[in-house]
Amino acid sequence: MARAPTLDRRPRKAPEGITYGLDAVPPVTVVALSALQHVAIIGGASFIFPLLVLRHLGATPAESARVISACMLALGLATMIQARRGRWVGSGFLAPAVFTAAYLPANLAAADLGGLPLVAGMTIVAGLTEIAIGAALFRLRPFMPAEIAGFAVMMIGIVLGMLGFGLMIGPAGGAWAPESMAVTAAPALQAATGVVALAVMMALSTWGTPRIRVYGVLIGIVAGYAAALTLGTVDGRSVMSGIMTAPALPALPSAWPTFALDLLVPYLIGALVCALRTLGDIATCQKINDAAWTRPDMRSIQTGVVGDGVGTGLAGALGAVGLNTFSGCIALSAATGVTSRVVGYATGGLCIVIGFLPGVASAVSLMPPPVMGATLVFSGSFVIFNGIQIIVARLLDSRKILVIGTSLTLGISGFADPQLYARLPDYLQPIASHPFTLAMISALVLNAVFRIGIRRRASLGFDAWDGGAADAIIGFLTRQGAAWGARREVIDRVASALVEFSEHLREHAPHGEQTVLTLAFDETSVHADIAYGGPPIVLPSASPPASPEAAPDLDSFDDVGARIIAGLADRARTSTRDSRHVLHLTFVH
Repeated sequence: MARAPTLDRRPRKAPEGITYGLDAVPPVTVVALSALQHVAIIGGASFIFPLLVLRHLGATPAESARVISACMLALGLATMIQARRGRWVGSGFLAPAVFTAAYLPANLAAADLGGLPLVAGMTIVAGLTEIAIGAALFRLRPFMPAEIAGFAVMMIGIVLGMLGFGLMIGPAGGAWAPESMAVTAAPALQAATGVVALAVMMALSTWGTPRIRVYGVLIGIVAGYAAALTLGTVDGRSVMSGIMTAPALPALPSAWPTFALDLLVPYLIGALVCALRTLGDIATCQKINDAAWTRPDMRSIQTGVVGDGVGTGLAGALGAVGLNTFSGCIALSAATGVTSRVVGYATGGLCIVIGFLPGVASAVSLMPPPVMGATLVFSGSFVIFNGIQIIVARLLDSRKILVIGTSLTLGISGFADPQLYARLPDYLQPIASHPFTLAMISALVLNAVFRIGIRRRASLGFDAWDGGAADAIIGFLTRQGAAWGARREVIDRVASALVEFSEHLREHAPHGEQTVLTLAFDETSVHADIAYGGPPIVLPSASPPASPEAAPDLDSFDDVGARIIAGLADRARTSTRDSRHVLHLTFVH
C-alpha cells in the first residue's frame, strides 16, 4: 500500500525575482503594505458573491452589514489557516482566501429554499466534503499528474486575465457584478482608467528598483484610483458615502444552520471544484517559491486542500458563504516578489480588524472595477507563464496532448460564449457555469480515460553488438517517457546512463546475447533494470580504497564508464538473476 509522503521541510531556494521568500521575515513596512495590497484585491473581489445572495434574498441593510462583517472574519481566519505550515491543516504558503463562484448557483437555490440558515448549513457540508477530498488526495495522485497541475495553473492565469480585461473594458463583472460595481462612465474612459493602472504596474515591474517593485501593484492601484476620480469613472461622493456608512459589528447568525438533501449534489460538486482550484493554487505557490521545483509536493497540496475546507466550514458557521484560495493574490505575490508567509498572517489579521472597523470594509470593496481588472491582468500574466513551464517540462504523447488541448478548448469556449452550456441540466450547471471548472473536470476525466492501456512497466530487448542499439534505447525511452508524462531532464539522464552502459556491453557481452531492459515508472522515480550476459560491471565503491595501490585504474574505460553511470543515477546496484547479471538504476523523478 502506498504511504502518504511526509511534510516537505527541506530548505527552498527562492527563484530570481523573489525579494522576500516563503520563510523570510520582511521589514514591518513591507509586511504592512503587502498585506494592504492583498486586502485591496480581496475586498474588490470577495463581496460580489455574498452580495448577490443577499440581494437575491432581499436582506435588510442591517442583516447585510452583519453578513459582510462576518465575511471579513471568515476570510481572515481562512487566510491565516492556509499560511500555517501544519502537519494536517494548512499549506504554509501565502494563499489568501476569497469567496468563490463555485457555490453561487447552489447558494441561490439554498436561499430560495431555506434562506441564510440553509446557505450556512450547506456551506458547512461543503467544507467537510473538501476536507474529505483533501484527506484522500494522495490516493488520487495518479489521476492528478504534474501536467494536469500545470494546466490548472495556466487556466487560473487565463481566468484572471479574462476577468481582468472584462473589468477594464467591458461590463463590470458581467452577470456576476453587484450594483456596487456597476460602471456608468463611457467605455473609453473606463478602459483609460484601467490602462493607467496597468501601465504603472508594468513600468515599475520592468524598470523599478527592487524596493519599488515590492510596492508596484499598490502604487498602480493608487494611480488607478486617481485616474478614476479625474476621469469621472467613479463618483467620489458615492465612495465617501460608502466609507462613512458604518456596518454592523460581526455577530453570530440569528438562526441555527439547516440542511437539505436536495441540495447535496450541487454543494458536493462545488467542493470538488474548490479542491481542484486549491490544487492548482498551491502548485503555483510551490513553483514560485522554489527555484529547484520539479513536481508538485502532494503533502502540502493535501494539507492546503484540507485547510481550504476548514476555512469554508468556518465561513458557514459564521453565516458567510463558501470560500476558496485566491489565485489573484498568489499571482500578486509572484509579481511583487513578496511571498513570505508572514504576509499571510498579516493579511488575515487585517481582514479580521477590518471586520470590526466601521466604513473600512466599504472603502476596500469600492475599488473601481477597471483598477481591479488591471491588477488581475498584470498578476495573471505571471501565473500563465508558470503553468506553461510546468507543462513543457514533461514529455507528452498524443494522449496527453489531447487531454490538454481538448480541455483548453472547452475552457476557452466558455469565455467565447457564456450561454453555450446554459441548456445543460440544472445538476450539471455547477460544472459548466465557469470556464475553469469545465476545463479542469474535462482534463481529469480525459486523463483517467486515457490511462487505460498505459503500462507502468515496459521492456526492450536488444543486441549490444548491433550498431543501432543506442538509437533503439533512446527511441524506447522517448516513447515511454511521453506516455508516462515523465520529466525531460530525468529521461535524458536515463538515456545517457543506458547508452553509456550499451558501450560497455559492446566490449564484453557475448555475440548474439540478448540484453533485456525493463523500465518502470511510479510518479516519483524511474527504475531501469538491465539483464545482460558476460562479466559483471563493477560499480565504484561508496568508500575510498584502503590504499593507493587498491585504487582502480582511472584510465580504463570500464572504470570511467561505471563512474559515469553511477553518477547519472541516483541509486545504482548490481545483482544476479537466473545466471545473468542485472544492473539496477533508479532516477528520482
